[in-house]
Amino acid sequence: MARRNKPEVSIVVPTYNQSDKLRRLLESLEAVEGAPPFEVVIVNDCSPDDTHTVVQDWTSQDHPFPTQYLRPDRNAGPATARNAGTDKARGSIVVYTDSDCRVERGWLRNLVRKLDPESGVVGVGGAVWPLDPEGFFARYNTVNRILEPTDALVYLVTANCCFIRDRVLEVGGFDEDVRHPGGEDVGMSIKMYQKGWRFAFDREAVVLHDYREGLGDFYRTWKNYAYGCGYVVGKYFGHVDDADMDAVWNRYTIRPAWIGPRMTRKVLRTQHEESRKAGVPWRQDVTFMVLRLFQLHIHYWFFRQGERVFRRD
Repeated sequence: MARRNKPEVSIVVPTYNQSDKLRRLLESLEAVEGAPPFEVVIVNDCSPDDTHTVVQDWTSQDHPFPTQYLRPDRNAGPATARNAGTDKARGSIVVYTDSDCRVERGWLRNLVRKLDPESGVVGVGGAVWPLDPEGFFARYNTVNRILEPTDALVYLVTANCCFIRDRVLEVGGFDEDVRHPGGEDVGMSIKMYQKGWRFAFDREAVVLHDYREGLGDFYRTWKNYAYGCGYVVGKYFGHVDDADMDAVWNRYTIRPAWIGPRMTRKVLRTQHEESRKAGVPWRQDVTFMVLRLFQLHIHYWFFRQGERVFRRD
């Protein structure tokens, strides 16, 4: 039977047009072990597929956790969906993951254990591994830890993270003017960081992500991510130059540098080292180096476009 008492944790899942993947995520949540009492808040962002039917069927059955289902009147993007789920969440801790993920059994227990609001740690991120480790783009993204926060831990990634709910509400949640996936998690992290709050990371809190295997999807993902990141950096830092920014928010963590000859050599060397550590075959290593340069050029150009919205020249 579902637990009817007020949960300690609310898992917010925005979803759009991924009914089969959503079902897989929900089934993986049933197998979670050792976690505090939790609920799941599904926010259907006006999916044109059979997501509504899938969720209705799910909520009509008994599960070891309660489920809330929200269905807004219009499609507004994942930031708005997460905010709607956070507003309705009953837990003091809010966890975010996506419908194209599957969680490991110890995921939730490990994810929330490093939260420590008394010492200023209000958010924790976890590891993201590929659902299909043999996929080309899945392996590239895993080698480069694309869906994990940087070592500087200045932001968390909503495929796998948690926050103290009151802190999310205090900063106004995610920026709803970021309509596409990418950048909205960076924006909220910036607002928290500027409050003096900090984040932690737990590599044992694992979700498996179902990466799209196509160059067009890769391009669109990085275009949206780069533009969104540029937009929120421009929004919260304006025209401040790198030299005047907080050191951890400089070009090496957020604002991309131009990929000139010197940077190209550095990128290729770094990519080769990462591929070698991961045991990537040499032919794939060469392809990864080319793809890395392609990704960074996309990031540079669309980041600058997003940032330019707020730049005062």
